[in-house]
Formats: sequence, structure tokens, C-alpha cells
Amino acid sequence: MSETAMQASNHWGVELNVIEPDRDIWTSLLKPPFDPYIEEIHDEGASYLAVRSSAFDGLTTQLDVHTKAKGLIRCLNAAMAANAGADPVTPGAVVEFSQIGSPKRHQFIEGQSFTNRSRFYPAELTVRDAEGNIIETPPVASKAQDWMRAAAHHPAVASAMEYLSDNSGWGALYNAYEALDSSGLALKAVTGNKRRLFTQTANALERHRKGKVPLPSKPMPLWEARSLITGWLACAANEVLQSPSE
Repeated sequence: MSETAMQASNHWGVELNVIEPDRDIWTSLLKPPFDPYIEEIHDEGASYLAVRSSAFDGLTTQLDVHTKAKGLIRCLNAAMAANAGADPVTPGAVVEFSQIGSPKRHQFIEGQSFTNRSRFYPAELTVRDAEGNIIETPPVASKAQDWMRAAAHHPAVASAMEYLSDNSGWGALYNAYEALDSSGLALKAVTGNKRRLFTQTANALERHRKGKVPLPSKPMPLWEARSLITGWLACAANEVLQSPSE
């Protein structure tokens, strides 16, 4: 599957409720012309971030856009957490764009929780020629945008990303495991021993009543389980992106 820029909807967007330290991360990793991307909108002396996406194409009502945005942003949260250490965001107002006048915001209220993550700020690379002149390089999609492209082309990647959209517990991690396992994607990314330890630990701690499944003598820590499934997801997304175009 070749990397191509996708045309996002020119009618709808959704405001992001994002904490201040993460604004630069979201805008630097989600740039046009790739889908989705972040647009900073200035309105009445203030500014806010809105996500633009081709996923909103064809939608006709504010409620439809808000509903679609919830799944889109769950996937984005997983992609941004894995690739940039960004905290999860929630959808805010639906933003309606028109050729006349400023964008209009239609408010929807969502709760928001924050975690304390280590953030990975992207480096800006400047390439110069022998005379010291800056060489303009063509834009490339970020890893987060690549993951979103893979999710758009394979439902198992999208499902796993939604389950990993926040600090997932054993139940959500196991659901992501099942989505990836049944897809057949990147099955060699996880060894048989790791599979057995993950599934036995998950079954003993959360998926079955206490005592039904024995806990391993050295159970897998939750942080390792998250790392295991996130790594598998990364391999699965790469496999989808490297496949021939559909």
C-alpha cells in the first residue's frame, strides 16, 4: 500500500480537548496533506485545535459527526500514546466549515481524564546542500498518521487501537489480543511463550472468576502486557501498510 495524501472533509471538523503540554505534539505529528490532520482555528481572540478527516465525508448532521469522531479519536489516542507519549484527548465541539464566514462550533460535552506520560517531542530535521542552503524535503506522514491509515484499511487494526486508547486494563488488552490474533496479522511478533504467559495472566486476574485459572508463578506485569500488545499492533499496522493497494 503506497503512501498517499488523502483529502479530508472540507465541511466538518471536531474540536480536540487537549492539555496545553500536548498541543505542539498533536499539531506537529498530524499535519496536512495526510489524513487525519490538525488545524488550528482562531476565533474571537482565542484559538483551538480541530481534527479534520475524510472519515467525516458524507455525514450530514452534527450528531453523526460527533458519533463518528468518538471512534476516530479513540484510535488517534492509541496512535499518539504509542508514538509520542501523548495523553488521551476527547472530542469537543463539532466544527462546521462553510465558504462564508467563520467556522461554527456546535457544543457536545465529554468528560476528560489525564495521565502522566513521558512525551516524545518530534525532532525537526533540516537538510542543507554543500553551500549551506536549506533543501526543502517533501512532507511525509507521521507514524500516528500511518497507524490511522492502517486502521482505515483493516478493521482488526482499528479494533485493537480502540481497545488501547487509554491506560488499558487486562480486559481491554485481551480484547486487543483477540482482534490481532484472529486477523492473522504479524503473528510472529509475539512468541508462543509470551502468548501463554499473557493469556494465563489475563485469565487468572480478570477474565475468569478468582481461582478458576491458576496464576503463573511469575505473572506478566500489566506494563509488560501493554508493551507486548502495542508492539504487536505496530507490527500489524506495518504489515497492512506494506501490502499491495486494495
